[in-house]
Amino acid sequence: MCISSKGCIITPAMLRRGRNLDSAVQALGVYRARIGPRPVDRLTWALRLAQRPLSAITPADWENIRHEIAAALEASGHGDESVQSDRLPDVEKAQKIHADLANFFGQLLLGEEIRPDSFRSVRSPTYRFNRGSGKWERWDHGKRDPVDVLLEQLIPTYGHLIKVCAAPPARGEAGERCGTWFVAWRPPQIFCSPKCHNRAGAKAFREKKKEKDKRKRRRRATSRSSSAR
Repeated sequence: MCISSKGCIITPAMLRRGRNLDSAVQALGVYRARIGPRPVDRLTWALRLAQRPLSAITPADWENIRHEIAAALEASGHGDESVQSDRLPDVEKAQKIHADLANFFGQLLLGEEIRPDSFRSVRSPTYRFNRGSGKWERWDHGKRDPVDVLLEQLIPTYGHLIKVCAAPPARGEAGERCGTWFVAWRPPQIFCSPKCHNRAGAKAFREKKKEKDKRKRRRRATSRSSSAR
């Protein structure tokens, strides 16, 4: 052990704890950067997580997701769930949060009231869409769970801007759409990205041209028929 300039004893164990704390703080900064600095960034992160297929998530992915969830909870004001907390969610809890987020957003996009019994877990708060204001409202009836902690401030502010991308997929059958969940910058936005916007515009142009060409062929056929008479 050694003595500091102030006379307090600093043991090797204290130094190790200090290094561990520094590492945890640095890790928290990395995962905060992943979910983004703004509330709308956290909502976008939650939507992306909810849409990730369970079969495509590897053990290494779950390790990152656990820390991202902890950082998102910490950013939402739930400090006990920070990266340096002993309550870092385990894989099973992270999987449950993943499933609950998917259920939550699925119901929200259907415009349905989100009730506690809509989930496998017991949830007390209820979210309802106010058609007068055009926004979602949260009714607090008691106990919160991690999903509610993540979304309680985000849904009333941005919930009405959560959309399903209406663009046609790059490859797919007629009538299919991209289907990505996203947060719109403004209410009229219906495409999740400039790429989808351009693809939809190109398809609309082709369809319009095809219909125009079809009308031209009809007119020519009618003209020939009239001339033959």
